Amino acid sequence: MIRIELKFDKLLTSLAGNKFGTEVFENQVANVKYGEKYEIVFPERIKYVATSFIQGFFQKFIECFGIVGIEDNIEIVSSIKDFKKFIVDCLV
Repeated sequence: MIRIELKFDKLLTSLAGNKFGTEVFENQVANVKYGEKYEIVFPERIKYVATSFIQGFFQKFIECFGIVGIEDNIEIVSSIKDFKKFIVDCLV
């Protein structure tokens, strides 16, 4: 499993913006390998993530795995309750 611990400015508690999500993906993940499983770790201080950020960040995962593949191949570690379900709902 590939573990990716996302890093953000220490003052950020919310994430928003498709472009920002894409930039974070490109800078901190870069490539998605088909057949691999991923664990994406959001810092505990992140309390809100907008749909726009999720769509930008997960675009390459969708292209590689599809929505069902995201459910099967990506684990999310976050202080946000039911965050993985929220992510999948935003991507459908």
